[in-house]
Amino acid sequence: MSKFPDVPLGSLFSNVTGGGTPPRQIPEYWNGPIPWASVKDFKEGSSSIDSTLESITESGLRASTSKLIKSGTPVICLRMAVGRSALIKCDVAINQDVKALFPTSEVDSAYVAYLLEFIRDRVESLAVGSTVKGISTSDLLRIDVPFQKHNSAQQKIAKILTTVDNLIEKTQALIDKYTAIKQGMMADLFTRGIDLSGTADTNPNYGQLRPSYDQAPRLYKHTELGWVPKAWEIYKLEDIASVERGKFTHRPRDDEKCYGGEYPFIQTGSVTKAKGGYISEYKQTLSDFGRNVSREFPPETIAVTIAANIADTGILNRPMCFPDSVVGVIVDGSRALTRFVEICIRLRKTRLDALAPLSAQKNINLEDLRPLLLALPSVEEQTQICERYCSIDTLINENEVQLAKLALQKKGLMQDLLTGKVKVA
Repeated sequence: MSKFPDVPLGSLFSNVTGGGTPPRQIPEYWNGPIPWASVKDFKEGSSSIDSTLESITESGLRASTSKLIKSGTPVICLRMAVGRSALIKCDVAINQDVKALFPTSEVDSAYVAYLLEFIRDRVESLAVGSTVKGISTSDLLRIDVPFQKHNSAQQKIAKILTTVDNLIEKTQALIDKYTAIKQGMMADLFTRGIDLSGTADTNPNYGQLRPSYDQAPRLYKHTELGWVPKAWEIYKLEDIASVERGKFTHRPRDDEKCYGGEYPFIQTGSVTKAKGGYISEYKQTLSDFGRNVSREFPPETIAVTIAANIADTGILNRPMCFPDSVVGVIVDGSRALTRFVEICIRLRKTRLDALAPLSAQKNINLEDLRPLLLALPSVEEQTQICERYCSIDTLINENEVQLAKLALQKKGLMQDLLTGKVKVA
């Protein structure tokens, strides 16, 4: 329960203004020096805006109803991404879906920006519209919010929350950095591989990336997949793995007797969420009857989606069942590593997606997946490649866990500090 008195949100502002969009058919109005903010610039998990995807010129600003808003002003989306808010960190123009809120002299801008973030769910719940949802300015300003009336305390609250936000931004920056490194690493590792010829004494490049094709074409051969290291062999997926669809034959699918047992049952959403990693979460379990009408796959099976989201992958960490929208790939461990094959499939996602016919729901079938060509080095080299890949993946996962902890910490602090449940010193 709030310890601070509730006041209408509108009482905290001396002015509220919207923006506009210069005519897009006039090139002279666009790509100028003025950042122009729209709902696309409100990033999930970020409390500020310091750059924008688009910009306009001085003439574009004058030719539209857009307004130039000073740095340090809270802004909020009233259409589409309803309720998303931020504190702008540079002077920006805004479009018609965004409102700038100018606090009175008694209200700290950073503090009220956190108040807006705190009430996001309530704002979103008031949005109306069949196709594009929105909320009116008057409805927004009528929302009651807990209010700390002392400006010095407002600043202390904002400072505490800003400290957490800074940690969140730094952690996200590390994730972005490692992800970029990972993408470059994957491109190199899975086209050049690691030179394990000879020994460390006889080969100065032993254990390092092979020189590229441009640097040493003699080390490569031309194949159906392009230039690959000479020692690598081309296989069809079905040559080195069992590739079978899941199933769920009972109708109706929601029959209660199929569910509630001890057998985990996953669908495409769980695979997509795994992002190539191990699948540990599941929302449903099957009964003995349900297991008999489905198909159970063992641990270390690669799950591959073939409907809606094409070629999303994950690896089972325990026996699991799934329907025919997911394929199970069980790799022959004497010829290839599960992780290596999973990454190879993920790298071919664009190609596999292109095979899906344009229809209400994209899908591919076993005849698309089984003949998928893979370039395989020796198991020893696969091991080296996967170890390097997993080392950077571990760093990303560790920082993602830390990011989730920080987000949870911030949520708790907002609840305590913005309602007055916990006083600031």
